[in-house]
Amino acid sequence: MAAFVTCDGEPKQLEVLQEPDILEALRETNIVLGKTPASSSAICQSSDVSKYFVAAKTAVRNVDDVRNDDKNIKLDERLKMQFQLRGTMSGDKASKTINGLHRIVNALRDVTSMSTIARGYRRAGQYPVDLKKAMERCTYPLTESDFDVMQKMLPNMVEEFRSKGGVSEDTMDTFGIVSVKSTSTNSLPKDQRVLHQQRAVVVNAADTIARCKQYEERRLIRNSSKGVSKTKRRSSAEVSRDKAFLATLSPEDLKLEMKKRREQKRLAKPPIIDISNADVI
Repeated sequence: MAAFVTCDGEPKQLEVLQEPDILEALRETNIVLGKTPASSSAICQSSDVSKYFVAAKTAVRNVDDVRNDDKNIKLDERLKMQFQLRGTMSGDKASKTINGLHRIVNALRDVTSMSTIARGYRRAGQYPVDLKKAMERCTYPLTESDFDVMQKMLPNMVEEFRSKGGVSEDTMDTFGIVSVKSTSTNSLPKDQRVLHQQRAVVVNAADTIARCKQYEERRLIRNSSKGVSKTKRRSSAEVSRDKAFLATLSPEDLKLEMKKRREQKRLAKPPIIDISNADVI
């Protein structure tokens, strides 16, 4: 492993990081990408805990437009090339966006220090590993017996996380980890939900990619079923065949299939007829 990088669970960010070319780039560079648990950045995202992000945002607001002699030349060239290849922005807008990215890079450079980074990991109880400190930051009050079970099973959970890219809900039940009832209306176990709602996982682990694909298959099947009229529901055999077909697709082809079905569903809707200007008979 060349590096371990973490990100939060913002859906749009994760959507990009799950693109086939990004996953391939991570594989080629031997970078492991971890996602923090849903809705917990202030508790277990070390950069939030250390106030590093607060300092960076303050620095960005105070940074003037970046001069040419204060730019990372290689980064500037690569950004310009990417915007030209994509062609989704006008030249002026692309220039402003690139300048904004340089401001962020320079602001991070100005506030980054080894002590700031290390302080965040210590406060979060992540390095050195301090489970008690980490769990004390949680809003759910743990009993001593709950914590003792977690402490005892920690090596087993670490091993499962390393080998499978996450700890499943079934495994935590087997280990006897306390379960907190969620107020969410989503009854699915967290490891069967959309990625941004899951617990901490390795985004580019094979098991995580497989679970995300299964989730997408189930979602497509649900949406397909909703598109069928109530008078003509699909048979279980048809659903099974569709599920088997979706399982054969690559992640990229699965997205294309989803896009095609959405378009078919849109076209199947009856047109809206404007009668506001119609002649009255």
